[in-house]
Amino acid sequence: MPPANRHNPVRAKSSQSLYSLHEFLREFPDDEACLTWLWRERHSPDGENAYCPKCETERRFKRYRTKQQRQSWTCTACGHHIHPTAGTIFAKSSRPLTDWFYVMYLVSSSRCGIAAKQVERELGCNYKTAWRMLNRVRNELMQQDDAPLGGEGVPVEADEMFHGGRTRESERRALRAQGIGNRGPATKPRPVVFGAVERGGRIRASVVGMSRNAQTMRDTLCEFVLPKSMVFTDDWCGYDPLTNTGRYTHRRFATPSASTSVATYILRPSKASSGTSRRTCAGRTTPSPSGSSTPTSTNGSGSGIVATTTKRCSGNCLTAQRALTSARL
Repeated sequence: MPPANRHNPVRAKSSQSLYSLHEFLREFPDDEACLTWLWRERHSPDGENAYCPKCETERRFKRYRTKQQRQSWTCTACGHHIHPTAGTIFAKSSRPLTDWFYVMYLVSSSRCGIAAKQVERELGCNYKTAWRMLNRVRNELMQQDDAPLGGEGVPVEADEMFHGGRTRESERRALRAQGIGNRGPATKPRPVVFGAVERGGRIRASVVGMSRNAQTMRDTLCEFVLPKSMVFTDDWCGYDPLTNTGRYTHRRFATPSASTSVATYILRPSKASSGTSRRTCAGRTTPSPSGSSTPTSTNGSGSGIVATTTKRCSGNCLTAQRALTSARL
């Protein structure tokens, strides 16, 4: 195997990154490269010919260097100037285009979002500038795709969550004074966020209200996901009607028992046939053609998901919880 060239780093095949930092720096090394990219993407794919609004026809444009460092291309017929940054978030900005492009790269490549304080430290600007740049990128460039997810046989994972943080002790005392006890996640009024993601594809998420209503969750799922998709959800009973409607192929994530450490989940329906019975995690027994005892987890419709175990432990099983959490959204 030839040695790697450190002067030309290549993204590893095993990397989950779709666009590495080295590739970004090679494509946009300076402000001129960023401006040329904007010119080609917005006005002139070939870099020379573009539509001139003054001549009302396609003309040849050329970039002239001026003392004012004008960032524009000039029509060779009438002298009309076209500024690639006009009408964009970069217009009338004193920050170089490389800073704007780098902020967009950080936002798009970060899994958990990016903070304005981090942008401030990396660009060497003040906090107000970093916050403004992030605000423009988030609000004007990041628009959610409203196209439905999935398709025939495409796996889509869906789940809901309460957003708003844990209940503080002062809030608990105030609720107890009103005679309201602990009601779990519903103790504190929180907005409910529903999200769906294609495996290796697009994501859709939306705030659906202040309560986790089962009918609302199913209606939102039908809005986000196309029919005949393979939908994966947790074992919440609110998703039970999806199995009987026939609109989707419904599967559930296996929930590990308290005494079993689950390292691998094989997401497939359990095939029940004649033969020796096998015990499930829920305490029921289902027939097994091979006679082997394999722990499984079943959903409300009777179709289960086989859970392959690698070891057993006693008491609280943190390994199983982490394995299940990493498999979810």
